[in-house]
Amino acid sequence: MPYGPQAKLHTQWPGVTGVAGDPTLDQVAAGQGGAFVPDIARTHAVWAERAGELLDKIGPAVIVTHSAGGPFAWIAANARPNLVVGLLPVEPAGPPFGNLRYGVAASPLVFDPPIADASELKTVEVQPAEPGRDKYLIQAEPARRLKNLQGVPIGLTTSPASYHFPYDLGTVAFLKQAGCSVTHIELDKIGISGNAHFMMMERNNREVLQPLLNFLQQTVTPYAQKKIAAQHARPATVRTGDSTAMKLADFGNFWIGAEKKEMPYGVIASAASFVQYLTPSDVRFPLPIVMVHGGSAQMLHYMGNGDGASGWAHHFVQAGYKVYLVERPGHGRGVYHPETLGPIDAVPTYEALAWLFARTSKGPNKQWPGTGEIGDPLVDQFMASQNALPANFAPTRSLGAAHGAALLDKIGPAIVLTHSAAGTWGWLVAEARPALCKAVISFEGAGTPLVEDQPAGGGRAGGAGRGGGGRGNAAPTTRRLTGVNGMPMLYFSAEVSGRTDGPAVVSALVDSGAKAEHVFLQDRGIRGNGHMAMLENNRKQIADFLRSWIQERVKA
Repeated sequence: MPYGPQAKLHTQWPGVTGVAGDPTLDQVAAGQGGAFVPDIARTHAVWAERAGELLDKIGPAVIVTHSAGGPFAWIAANARPNLVVGLLPVEPAGPPFGNLRYGVAASPLVFDPPIADASELKTVEVQPAEPGRDKYLIQAEPARRLKNLQGVPIGLTTSPASYHFPYDLGTVAFLKQAGCSVTHIELDKIGISGNAHFMMMERNNREVLQPLLNFLQQTVTPYAQKKIAAQHARPATVRTGDSTAMKLADFGNFWIGAEKKEMPYGVIASAASFVQYLTPSDVRFPLPIVMVHGGSAQMLHYMGNGDGASGWAHHFVQAGYKVYLVERPGHGRGVYHPETLGPIDAVPTYEALAWLFARTSKGPNKQWPGTGEIGDPLVDQFMASQNALPANFAPTRSLGAAHGAALLDKIGPAIVLTHSAAGTWGWLVAEARPALCKAVISFEGAGTPLVEDQPAGGGRAGGAGRGGGGRGNAAPTTRRLTGVNGMPMLYFSAEVSGRTDGPAVVSALVDSGAKAEHVFLQDRGIRGNGHMAMLENNRKQIADFLRSWIQERVKA
């Protein structure tokens, strides 16, 4: 990990070596995505729009940023000056100017006197007197002020062993010259030593956090109280659906399958699976639930539909189950690696997925909470979660099965819950770890449980293939599962999803020796659901049915 000229001071990294081969470093590497977007100005312009939308939704807030995300702080305050009450940038991108044409951002900021283009900002070079600091650029006098950042408390944090140490002074100097209220929290000057750029992951991260909390209490809180009091009171946020409240004893994440891969340009972390876990404060069932999303989706499909309503993850935690949420390789935070997964298809379109909502947004048992049409804000939330699929689905499937087996090795016995294109994930993991997989529940799992190899392509979760099968032309080869004799398995189908392969799937599971059964939800009085039932009005009723099945069929 690069720590720059101060590397010899770095003593807080929690791993063994901090170089290739360190398991802690492997975890960090697994979360790294592709290259930076080359058009940084366009990126910052999009941030301005999204920051405004976020603050309009949640109201006054403190913005905390890190590293390349640092400019989001200035951009958010610039976009909604009345809604930002404090900024806590941790080693934000810098130094001023360079690719940050507007000093600390690549997209326009509001200056006073105003400017029409960044070229109007004239600069001078400054050489700091303090040893170990780089030269930097600030505005030539008379300097323009950053109009929308005036008065907002800014606490900028720098670590002594970071590559930011030589040039964060320049960012602070630029902001102060532009009339901003800045406190430079230099950790080494307040007795906190040995940290580098990833201080939030290091041994003493709580100690590092304390001066930021102090700044919030002493400086930001008084400013926020005064600013909010001067504005009209905002209406309370109205929560729809079931409660999202969870009493947690633990919450965290890790990656499975963070294997090193040598490339011509260096060693990378191969495509990994992301795992987030939620441990209730009162664990009332000893077997955790592993929830795996479908095709072009993310594990967030188990966390509600984006309007503040609950999801199956909330319901199981509230009932006393520990929950593990998995994002398969190439999906969500299981970041896409073309070197491992190959070429990528186009991002799913509204038109391709509209049928998911059309089926369940009408009729006497309507269950989609919105209109189900293009323009429905809840459909927008769903589409925002979709990512493109690999052109060849086979590597994702095989990696997912291997990662699932490794996950059970790590966490111990568990129940696996899958959806759509992840169906094969559950069956292959059950075969690989029959002693640890205590049951498999599949909601309209794609394909058959006997897939050994599948041609290029695969069903989208939520997906493009309405029958749930692959997109290749050739038929997959099949075989029976092994080692799953007597294992409880449930395949359940929704009333109006259009999926009809449940009985055939269960028949194949039974032929493999599993104690499998198929349930049509309508036969249990659960009506009107489609393929995304975990996001629909009666999602808690379905979660309650699943918990009842577990209690009846699965030995704890």
